[in-house]
Amino acid sequence: MKSYKFKKFLEYANFGFDLMTKPNPQNPVERYDTPIKKLKVDYIIDSLKKHKFGEKASKPNDFSGELQWGESDGALQLVFSPLGGVKAALRKLIHDQEGNPTWICKKVVEVRHFFDEHPDSLSFMLQDSLNEMDHQGLDSPEQDWKGLERLVLNLASNLRRKTTQKIFIYEGIRMVKENQQYIIHFGCTGSGRQRAGQKRLDQFAIHCTYHQKAGIILITGTELGDKIDQYRWIYDPSTFMEYFVPTQHEDEICKAVLAMFNSY
Repeated sequence: MKSYKFKKFLEYANFGFDLMTKPNPQNPVERYDTPIKKLKVDYIIDSLKKHKFGEKASKPNDFSGELQWGESDGALQLVFSPLGGVKAALRKLIHDQEGNPTWICKKVVEVRHFFDEHPDSLSFMLQDSLNEMDHQGLDSPEQDWKGLERLVLNLASNLRRKTTQKIFIYEGIRMVKENQQYIIHFGCTGSGRQRAGQKRLDQFAIHCTYHQKAGIILITGTELGDKIDQYRWIYDPSTFMEYFVPTQHEDEICKAVLAMFNSY
């Protein structure tokens, strides 16, 4: 692993203590303390079905909350997911270096503040984002890529500085295998947090893995903990899992992961 000057090292690995106090998110009461209402997913999907992007028309999908335009490389996909917090993932179809079709994540939209009162606003936002994606060129996989460590450092810095999460404390990065797998660790405030199923959350881990043969990047977010009266740290199924490729702009990847993390 590369060595960094002391000030640069502190920026990424400050053991949970920020060098400067982070400002509070604007209008936190407006965003989190309003009554939770059901998002009109079917209404939004039905409104977007009518639109074409280029020559791509929507096609029927057997899964609720999903919509697809086109079938070959460059096809677009919208997926609403309640897992780990309500969010909408926008993806584009490519083929990896082994010839496998892969939906790479281009954008993630937090939708918790677009409930029943604003379904049309969310529809317009998603339509604009899909249209922009359609006009972009195809991102491509890349073998023998050496940039995972730089991406992970940039991602960790963005998550630490820009997250709206209040229950997590940044703890650092662990290298599993140089330039192939890293884990960004966040601890919980207090002595862990209770979650569904009488379980306790002790830590949240973001796994960043580069699959060299396929030439793609997999980023997942996973809870660690056990039952409330147990003290083993066990990985649960991932709350989010998205594919990226090395040719994507790092800022695009960081924004998508930040939105997934904030939606938790």
